[in-house]
Amino acid sequence: MPEFYEPVPDFVRQAFDKSDNEKIKAQNWAIDQHQLKAKNVSRCISDGMNVVIDRSPIDVAAYSHYLGLSVYLDSIGRLMYIT
Repeated sequence: MPEFYEPVPDFVRQAFDKSDNEKIKAQNWAIDQHQLKAKNVSRCISDGMNVVIDRSPIDVAAYSHYLGLSVYLDSIGRLMYIT
């Protein structure tokens, strides 16, 4: 499984030096990508396929913590609902 299904947009790459709102926007993009992956993983497993995942939503939590408390809290709230 790829880490992300779309190329990483510039606003995500540039968010590390921006405001908390920009950091949250970037993390939300990553969370959305992980939600797409979770749906695909479920489908693949249902079809009897073996799946290897290199990156997970845990990575988003780790980066969010690095980006600051408000970014972390926002991301953790969204990560709890990935299925």
